[in-house]
Amino acid sequence: MEFPYPFFTRMALDLAEEIGMKVEVVEKRAGYLLCLHYKGRKRYLLADVNPLNSHVSSRIARDKAYTRMVLAREGLPIPQGDFFFFPHRFRKYPYERGKGMREAFDFAKELGYPLVVKPNTRSMGCGVELVRSQEELEEVLKTLERELPEERLFLLEEHVVGREVRLILLDGEVLLALERTPFLVVGDGRKSVEDLAREAWQALGLEKCHFPRERFQKVLKRKRMNWTEVLQKGDVLVLEEITWNLHRGGQAVYLEQVPSLWKSMAKRALEALGLRYGGVDLKIGEEIKILEVNSNA
Repeated sequence: MEFPYPFFTRMALDLAEEIGMKVEVVEKRAGYLLCLHYKGRKRYLLADVNPLNSHVSSRIARDKAYTRMVLAREGLPIPQGDFFFFPHRFRKYPYERGKGMREAFDFAKELGYPLVVKPNTRSMGCGVELVRSQEELEEVLKTLERELPEERLFLLEEHVVGREVRLILLDGEVLLALERTPFLVVGDGRKSVEDLAREAWQALGLEKCHFPRERFQKVLKRKRMNWTEVLQKGDVLVLEEITWNLHRGGQAVYLEQVPSLWKSMAKRALEALGLRYGGVDLKIGEEIKILEVNSNA
């Protein structure tokens, strides 16, 4: 059985010929171990570890709570939020005391709904949810606690509205700027929402990835719609509310011009974390906020 390859692996395979490089997938089941061949030399890489960054910097960037601490300490704008502990995750010390579930619900009430729930160390939007009430928050946290037993912390953050931009930098220079949009379907007056969604999913090359029907079902329920409903021609239905990652059906548009403020903010974020290379996700609304920093962009 083969699984969908990581985004880095898929991009490397697509671009290898253009740059005169051969990419060999050594571990073919999951696609994480690669061997790069270039001008008579070869190097083994892991798809989820960037060799340009130090181990410590990469580890801090992978930890969303630590990343928030560093960015806030350096005066960079981040969404309002805080981190909390799942119960019974530590043997030596009860770190969740005073920072557990009860405190999380109190904080959520104070912050106000809707808000965003994030597992602390997961990537590519895994486990990230938008909740609109305490009941939804309780349900999401129970699911995360059950399905991610290795995860010790979770974050609650304000829901920031606006354009979502990812800037990828190396040594302070912007290599690529993308504006990301969520997974959506456009009605044709004939096909059902489910048919449109599955066709759009396949058209994005995601046929090997799990089609998140249950996740999309929650959005339809909120909108009081169902899978068999037929959209009028030209009507747009957004099915992914919070995670706009490419492997979750999001799409990206290349930005030729990047304002200097965006560049400066992204550069400062990577410098603060000690990263030579990385991706910085910005939310561009009434204010600009740094959503996340990815050391393996």
